[in-house]
Amino acid sequence: MSDINNAEATQSANTQASGTQASSTQPAATPIEPFDPKKASAVLWKDRKHYLWFPFSFTKYRVQNDRLYKEVGLFTTTSDEILLYRIIDLSVKRTFAQKIFGTGTISVYTRMNSEKVVMLENIKHPKEVKEFLSRVVEADRVKRNVVGKEFFGGDLMGPNGAPLDLTDADGNGVPDIFDEGGALENYGR
Repeated sequence: MSDINNAEATQSANTQASGTQASSTQPAATPIEPFDPKKASAVLWKDRKHYLWFPFSFTKYRVQNDRLYKEVGLFTTTSDEILLYRIIDLSVKRTFAQKIFGTGTISVYTRMNSEKVVMLENIKHPKEVKEFLSRVVEADRVKRNVVGKEFFGGDLMGPNGAPLDLTDADGNGVPDIFDEGGALENYGR
């Protein structure tokens, strides 16, 4: 037993003296790069839920890194993240009291499985924020090249439940099924 310990000690001393490390059977772990706030993208918009015109709440909203974030809570915080390209529609609702205090609620309709409608409640300048969100959503869709089928998901279904054939044999830019005399012309008659 002492021979094994002496051999290990000799190998360790030789390794340290030569400046190289003995190879081990486990691969070297790559260190996790620490978070650098300078590398993170800037916050494009942020606000809190307001009461009257005071932002005294524990509900925060922000747009950053092509996502809309919503954080709710003080002791237990729930954070939701929505990819901007998954936002389908936006609408603004302003009650009489919200008009007086300059706030409003934006309903964000999404293509998410968990929460279909996200409410940004009692935020300042709701019309301007809705227009801003609309612009960044469109820019994100263009950046990701998300259109039609990828965005709405699945194939278009015909009256019989089968996927529609969207080929354009005549080259006029309209799928043949929608042309005059196409299969859908007499649908519903």
